[in-house]
Amino acid sequence: MTFIEGARRDLLKRTEGHEESKKPRVYIGGIGFRGTQGIESTDASYFPLDWVRARNLAKELLPKGHAFVDKEKILSWDPDLLFIDGGGLGNIRQDYQKKPEFYRHLKAFKNRQVFLLFPYNWYVTNIDTAVADAFAAGKILYPRSFADLDPKRKADDIYTFLLGKPVYLRMEKEFGKLGEALSFSP
Repeated sequence: MTFIEGARRDLLKRTEGHEESKKPRVYIGGIGFRGTQGIESTDASYFPLDWVRARNLAKELLPKGHAFVDKEKILSWDPDLLFIDGGGLGNIRQDYQKKPEFYRHLKAFKNRQVFLLFPYNWYVTNIDTAVADAFAAGKILYPRSFADLDPKRKADDIYTFLLGKPVYLRMEKEFGKLGEALSFSP
């Protein structure tokens, strides 16, 4: 627990002092819930975003927990930045092929501000992956505060400490590069 608490403190310290109104408004989509889900599946208490003090738009709907959000609501929010849970990425890519106009209306898609995070709730909560996601999200949201951080190296440090071996490359092979900007095309 000391390792996890140290990571949490590091994240909170790196992200303190950022004015709330100047932070990008973010949305996390594709959160697994009884199976893989699409863009409408989100979480107001997505702790990788909480630990970096992100402006998670889902908190406008409920203080914590999972939610399914209508696409119209996502359009009305028009987030500055979107995170996609790697578990739901395939569903979102399929939906993009069917309804590209929805995605093209979102500022985050227009400005190429859509980023991959690894799924950390896959049968059980994988705290190692959640912490790695938090560091990757921090690097994206606050590049200056995380200038010294390499998300891949940090993820392997976390995996090595908690699992006894680096597994980042296996995760990357399965889901893609942690923190990468995603591209979509019809």
